[in-house]
Amino acid sequence: MIYQEGQKAVVKVINVLPEEFGGDFVIQFPNGDKTILQRKYYHHYNICVGQELIGVIDKINCAGKIFFEPQHPYYQIGSIYSFSVLETISKTVPGVGIVPAFVVKDCFDQKVEVLCYSHPSVGEMVQLVVKSIRKGKIFLEFPGQITDVNHWFEFLVKGVEVVNGTECYVISGTRNSNDKFSDNQTDISGYLPVKWYRFHNISVGKTILCKVWFSESQNSFRIEPKHPCYEEHQIINFDAINRRSGVYVHDCFGQLIKVRGISPQVTLTGSIECKVLRIRKGKPVLVLNQTELQGIEPET
Repeated sequence: MIYQEGQKAVVKVINVLPEEFGGDFVIQFPNGDKTILQRKYYHHYNICVGQELIGVIDKINCAGKIFFEPQHPYYQIGSIYSFSVLETISKTVPGVGIVPAFVVKDCFDQKVEVLCYSHPSVGEMVQLVVKSIRKGKIFLEFPGQITDVNHWFEFLVKGVEVVNGTECYVISGTRNSNDKFSDNQTDISGYLPVKWYRFHNISVGKTILCKVWFSESQNSFRIEPKHPCYEEHQIINFDAINRRSGVYVHDCFGQLIKVRGISPQVTLTGSIECKVLRIRKGKPVLVLNQTELQGIEPET
């Protein structure tokens, strides 16, 4: 089976792990592939063994693990719902500073923090759109509000330090908030593990171009240097390399890169067309381009 992020899927709950191992759900895709759905995120979904769940492939991580997001029992992404403002707060967002926010409760009585331009009144009913759902949690914003930060900035490599046992480049840059939440310029600093970027020609005193985006789930900015060879959404042909654990290719530096979302039983030969889904930890995250998905069958 070929998996793509955002792909709709139906899975079956086939087992529950013992409590000493977390009590998580074991789910199975139609082709027999299995993965874990963590109970702590979905305990309020009333999931049980034997149940079929409709959802999407939320993410394929750097290790090739498939993350399935079941359909929320109540909310849908892109739909607008009414919420009562419980309280107003000031939230510290790394790289931005202190921004206004407020708190509402979802249908399961869980608190949800919402970033905003200015505080609404406590007790006020507000219309909010579900921006995304991840790990059973809804992310909300006002309809039409722009809260995404996804830009390129220059950073100065100030030095090299050992952070938690890992040798890292110390980088620092300045971004303009572009009237998202504040009119002030704020500094962004961070650490880049040296081992991830050994082919990027990074050195102390050099200025490097990095992509910066805000991760809601981590409440922090993420920084990724521009790749010397690849760009996000680029389509590239590679020679397929089949291993027991899946399909791999060699990148421009000769590193072995796994093509994400392909079941181990699938065998591909010759040149394959891949899409660069994103760049993470200095390497391209590759998936098969849609034009390659037709007519692929697992080997028998």
